[in-house]
Amino acid sequence: MASTRETVHLMMLDGQTGLYVDRIESPQRVRVASTVGFREFLHCSAVGKAILAHLPGARLEQVIARGLPRLTTRTITDPARLRQHLAVVARRGFAIDNEEGEAGIRCVGAPIFDHRSQGLAWVSVAGPAYRLPIGRLAGWGRRAREGAMAISAALGFPGEEAHARG
Repeated sequence: MASTRETVHLMMLDGQTGLYVDRIESPQRVRVASTVGFREFLHCSAVGKAILAHLPGARLEQVIARGLPRLTTRTITDPARLRQHLAVVARRGFAIDNEEGEAGIRCVGAPIFDHRSQGLAWVSVAGPAYRLPIGRLAGWGRRAREGAMAISAALGFPGEEAHARG
């Protein structure tokens, strides 16, 4: 938050939804309002898509089978398109939400891994779309990923090469 001056969230997977477990609010007057304890569909937020990109295939299919409700005109609701999008998220190590969960809000999200290389939690940076132009999100995504990897290392994550091996 100190470097982006935007709201930072920590989410954990709870069943087939994401559960916000912590947040650090932006110090700016216009900011993303959020609540610890709020549950969110996974397919329409950066942090949720970062979760989905690292789920085992059968678990991902359970989430997709539950349905992909449209929350904005940008929400990905087609299962095939979502699977393609998640493959990109997994490769680059972070997800982008381009006003998919709520019009006027953009965010980036990245996974935090534990010592077993399992997704433990997910971190995101969110702000008003007018302050987060789409061209800025890739850089912020890399920063979120770096922060998430630093937390992962502190938790004993053996590193991305070990994670890729399985």
